[in-house]
Amino acid sequence: MANKVVLFDFDGTLVDSFPTVIKVFNEIAPWFRCKTVDDSDLRRLREASSRQMMAEFGITAWKLPLFMLVARRRMLRYMPSVKLHAGIADMLKRLHERDIRLCILTSNSVENVETFLADNGLDGIFSLVIAHKNLFGKHDALNKFIADNDTIADRVIYVGDETRDMEAAKRAHVTSVAVSWGFQAHDILATTKPDVICDDVLSLERYLVEQAL
Repeated sequence: MANKVVLFDFDGTLVDSFPTVIKVFNEIAPWFRCKTVDDSDLRRLREASSRQMMAEFGITAWKLPLFMLVARRRMLRYMPSVKLHAGIADMLKRLHERDIRLCILTSNSVENVETFLADNGLDGIFSLVIAHKNLFGKHDALNKFIADNDTIADRVIYVGDETRDMEAAKRAHVTSVAVSWGFQAHDILATTKPDVICDDVLSLERYLVEQAL
């Protein structure tokens, strides 16, 4: 049987884009009459669920699609300043050398992600970059990926850094891997009961190698 497929979330999981996301959020929040984020909010945000954050800062369901569209477009101008988390590039290259199929499933845009990958020497590492516009609809994208690639849920691993990522993985019945160095902290991720939580890149790599081959 073929190796498992590993899909990564992008923002927070692979790249340290939290400061940039907050910057973009604060720039466009007034246009949508949303509350802006200040430094005193940052720690608390990492300990709240994705839905709790949206509710607190006034991003209602009807605002969300346009808010995300504007945010994705504005993010493009800041992509040159976004950096990979330490150790991620080497991990990805080693996984790729093992012939593990790597893909990205993100709420960012394909253009933003592919621009970043090209600028950081990661061309050819990922076989597919998928952008899903519905912030809380990644399970639909995971199900579509499974159907389009003639695979089964048991052969798919999704790696993310937010509660919504873990919720999506569980709804799609794929292996859920949470990383605690991104947008949300270990304890709040644990409430979603992922299959595993990794607190450093080496433990993530070991787990993926064990599970994917």
